[in-house]
Amino acid sequence: MSTCGNIYYLQARSLADAEAFIDTDPYYRSGLFQERTVYRWLRKNSNKLCVDQRSYPHVILATFKKSQLKNVRANKLPLQHKLYYESLEKVYLAGPLVDVKKNRQSLGFILELNAESIEEAQQIVDNDPYSKLGMYDSVKVLSLLELDVSGRYVHNQNRKSHLQEDDPVRRDMREWGLLETEHDFFFPLYDLMNELDRERLEQEEYMVKRQWELIGRNEAENE
Repeated sequence: MSTCGNIYYLQARSLADAEAFIDTDPYYRSGLFQERTVYRWLRKNSNKLCVDQRSYPHVILATFKKSQLKNVRANKLPLQHKLYYESLEKVYLAGPLVDVKKNRQSLGFILELNAESIEEAQQIVDNDPYSKLGMYDSVKVLSLLELDVSGRYVHNQNRKSHLQEDDPVRRDMREWGLLETEHDFFFPLYDLMNELDRERLEQEEYMVKRQWELIGRNEAENE
């Protein structure tokens, strides 16, 4: 297995901020990326599109033909598309790709799902409502190896297999001098957590601390 590219999910206030982040990527600065595309992404909150991730994740990135953009919302196609992927009980992350300059124009979608092979994932997307109508311009189906570079999420034990020594992503990163230990991958020139994130986390920590103080005080009074 070889690494063919990267997908980033960013919290950015503007297109310029997102591009500034990508500009700091060592791969990008080294000229290793053939192309880059930035979309606004709207994650679907359906519980049926948030199943547990297993040890064989794949990603599907599909974009519509320009001639079909006007038909994307016709005949309840978005609902049919959503119900199709919900019925699989395999998708753990999904959402439409939106034009950053035209927020309401859907250009395609990206989703991550549990599939035992590339062939299974390809068959799944081949049978979705948009695909059957020939509305896709491009469909990319890839195996996925995830890295949490933000440090904000707890490591999922289901993903443990992707941290083995033979992980091709970690091996490539180590060869390029990007990985010293399992958790030392970060972009030094760009802060992923903005001030609003910090304030929110500090408030949450303060509230938890206060709750424990009140519990301790009540227990002492009851004694």
